[in-house]
Amino acid sequence: MKRTRSLLIILLAAVLAVLLSSCISITVTKAETAHEAAEEPAEAQEPEPAPSEDKPEKPDYAAGLFDHSYVHTAEIWLSAEDWEDLLNNPTEKTKYDATITLDGEDAGEIYIATKGHSSLFFVAAMGDSTRYSFKITFGGNDKKKTFHGLRKLNLNNSFADATFVKDYLCYWLFEKMGVAAPRASFVWVIVNGEPQGLYTAVDEVNGKFLKRVFGDDGPLYEPEHESMNAELIEEMKNGESAHSEDELEGADLVYIDDDPAHYPDIFDNAETDDDEETQALVIRALKALNEREDLESYVDTEAVIRYFAVHNYLVNFDSYTGPMLHNFYLYVRNGRLSLIPWDYNLAFGTFSPDGVVTNWTEGWRAVNQGIDSPLSGTPATEEDRPMWSWIVADEKYRAEYHDALDEMISEYFETGEMAGELDRVYDMIYMFVEHDPTSFFTLSEFETAYGTLREVVLRRAESIRKQLDGGLATVTEEQQEEDRIDASDIDISTMGSPAE
Repeated sequence: MKRTRSLLIILLAAVLAVLLSSCISITVTKAETAHEAAEEPAEAQEPEPAPSEDKPEKPDYAAGLFDHSYVHTAEIWLSAEDWEDLLNNPTEKTKYDATITLDGEDAGEIYIATKGHSSLFFVAAMGDSTRYSFKITFGGNDKKKTFHGLRKLNLNNSFADATFVKDYLCYWLFEKMGVAAPRASFVWVIVNGEPQGLYTAVDEVNGKFLKRVFGDDGPLYEPEHESMNAELIEEMKNGESAHSEDELEGADLVYIDDDPAHYPDIFDNAETDDDEETQALVIRALKALNEREDLESYVDTEAVIRYFAVHNYLVNFDSYTGPMLHNFYLYVRNGRLSLIPWDYNLAFGTFSPDGVVTNWTEGWRAVNQGIDSPLSGTPATEEDRPMWSWIVADEKYRAEYHDALDEMISEYFETGEMAGELDRVYDMIYMFVEHDPTSFFTLSEFETAYGTLREVVLRRAESIRKQLDGGLATVTEEQQEEDRIDASDIDISTMGSPAE
């Protein structure tokens, strides 16, 4: 019996030894194969997304599609007839049936349509460009279908942005500062097998966005004073200001009276369901905002202060602080107003403060615009923009605003984080810009534009630090030229413009 047990033990030990040897052999073979593959140089071909093993898992759209550590791929398929019709009639914004694959994952049926306001009409007026921005609706007509919780996706074409990155960079900074903002990433878009180019994927601000960011939804509006059309675009291109002399109807957030019919700029642009009770609540909040009474009951003061700390750093005149009243969302949560940022392709002074697209913002203004006078150079006065003016008019709120600016500059600029992000993104997208078949700009123009952007971004931070420290006036008109950060070598026009 003992001899039998001994033989069994010896036999089992031999079997285990053979199995262990096989595992080690397999492991070494795989390691050698991976090492050999790593030594082979990659061929310089069309840009491709990062290998699938390097990509993170995608539990939801925010963690997956808006991972900005690599360039994503979107492959869209629709009938040749529908694609031709879209290109021939872009301003109709017709929805077409299509399918889409994102980073190799079949996202199923979608609607695809052109999107945009002034940018759409400008591109259509070019006559020889097919580079439109697109809005993707996952599931098409089936409202229950989403892509990992995402119902709509914006694919922005970098119109008037030779840097390709202003939208992304601005939303990155808003998010860093804790401001509720859409997320963004870069996508290589392919339509019917043909490369369409490098686009910026941007989150849709809607009910699903609100639930992801705030945990619930609520009244949401996208105020817009004047709808774009071909006639207005032609006037702007001919040197007329985009600033409207018509009576404003709510987009400035000025209190008019208690009649909702007098606020069509707001209530005609509801993004979520609203009713008479909701409209009355918004009007009560606007009244308190304009009268500056019991502000904190009607305005999320901390959120709005942080919004303007970032927004005013960005010098974006194509917005609430410019001649055209659009490109922001008005959100009402627990009865209090706040703002959500939108559309920053014309940030850093690339939209003229007077609203004339053939004019350029001077380099000194893009760098040194007073932090307490963001309306300087525009037709608007402090009274015209009550959602901003309450901050600068009150010593307590102005101090909180300056504290937010100090936090932003010290944590994201003086640490080198912003400069590092600029360099990382440049290296990441360069090859895609180089191969972009529909780009509005040449590779050389991109290189020049990015260099200009880097200087404006960093010198703007220097100027704000100097303003906060008392070395430069915080109101533009009170600044001494010799105190300003030098920007004489900066040509803002190299970053792109709607006039081009």
